[in-house]
Amino acid sequence: MSDFEYNLVKWGMLVVVCAMPSFVLVIGTHDVLALLAGILTLILFYAFLTSTSYFIYYLDSRPFLKRLLYFAYVFKIFVALIWTLAYFLADKSILVLILPDLYAGAVAKIGVLVALSVSEAEIHNFVPTYLMTVVEGIIVSVTVLLSALTMSIPIGLYKKFRE
Repeated sequence: MSDFEYNLVKWGMLVVVCAMPSFVLVIGTHDVLALLAGILTLILFYAFLTSTSYFIYYLDSRPFLKRLLYFAYVFKIFVALIWTLAYFLADKSILVLILPDLYAGAVAKIGVLVALSVSEAEIHNFVPTYLMTVVEGIIVSVTVLLSALTMSIPIGLYKKFRE
């Protein structure tokens, strides 16, 4: 299996699981094909990006960062799975407030509304929904990356002072 094929499977599973909470929240109100197209775009983009020789070299030369990113994404998957399960079993009004993706989705929605100059009623059409899905996915990925980098600071300081 080539790097791209492996990354396609890996990112396919990761993006689908991480997108479940947002998908559950908007399934009845937004264009489903646009949601699926946005998810597919993110899968292809991340698979391509992580298959490049530069990316592979960069992460392989930084095993500590690679482990932190792995941990951050495992945590994101855990949150997505637990939240989705709880959504169907518990009080939905409280759960919506504790979903981190909700805030990324709100930022993506405002950004698309402003960038496309569309009304609130038009936001549910294909193009705005597609763009919101892609932008939200990128925001969540950047958040996961920043959380991994943030975790590295105290660990790095601990290692430095321990020497």
